[in-house]
Parts: sequence; structure tokens; C-alpha cells
Amino acid sequence: MFLDRTMLTVTSITALVAALLFAQVRVAQGAPLEKWWLPALLAVVGLAVGALAWMDERLEQPAADEAEVASLPEQVDAASEEAVAADDLTKIEGVGPKMSAALIAAGLTTFAKVAAASEDELRTAIEAAGMSLAPSISTWAEQAELAAKGDWDALAALQDELKGGRRQ
Repeated sequence: MFLDRTMLTVTSITALVAALLFAQVRVAQGAPLEKWWLPALLAVVGLAVGALAWMDERLEQPAADEAEVASLPEQVDAASEEAVAADDLTKIEGVGPKMSAALIAAGLTTFAKVAAASEDELRTAIEAAGMSLAPSISTWAEQAELAAKGDWDALAALQDELKGGRRQ
């Protein structure tokens, strides 16, 4: 483009302001319609140059890098596998939907990963999401280990012993 986007924008605004000023003068003079050609012309020029500035901005947006585009299918596949592999962490007493989302965002997507995580790692995941810690965090790994094994009866028995996910 022969002018940069900033110059096109300034020119457009200037033409539109001039059109308004000339229109005010024409109104004050009580001029007939034949005398309105200059404000009308300035308004059209201002709008046209503004459209050019907008189109120039749209055309200058960088195209995706070929390597970036080529890696998209791999990224989508990895995200899909991760979503399919994620367990319903809300089955752990004391883990609600928001805590589950925080754990998943930290890469703790399965019962096995939560079971293997230290209490410090769980705290870090929760704090990274800007949430306050849950008092039941000390039993999450134990509950997750039973869930990872598929021992739902033992998990239910443990959760019956817990109050709000904590030991008494």
C-alpha cells in the first residue's frame, strides 16, 4: 500500500471531521442542497480511506507458518487423546468440577497420575489455577489409587469413613 495504515486512518478521520465542519457551516448559512457537494465529497473520501485502512490491516495479518500448520493435526490428535484418556476426577471426594479442571490443566488427567502425585504437586496445581487449597487434599492420592485400580467398593468404603474427604 502506498500509505501506511496510520496515515490512512489519520486521513480518514481528518476528512470526516472536515465534512462535519463544512456541514455545520452549510446549515448555519441555510444553504440550498446544491451547496452541500463539498461536505458530501469529504464524507465519501473519509469513509473510502477508512475502508482502505481497515482492509490494509486485514491484509497485513501474518499467514500461518507452514511448520505451524503441519503440526496442527499432531496437536489436535494429542489433545483428543488427552481428553479421551482423562478420568472423571470428581469421583474423588473433595474434588469438584473446578478442582478437577485445575488438576487436568496441570497434567494430572487420570486417577493414576493423581495417585502418583505428591501432596505438594497437588497443592501447586491448585494454586496455579488461583484456587484456595482444599482440606481434603491429603486423601486425594489414596482415593485416586483405589479408583485407578478400579476398586470402586474399596473407594466407596474409604469415602464412607471420610467426612468431606478428610479423616476424622
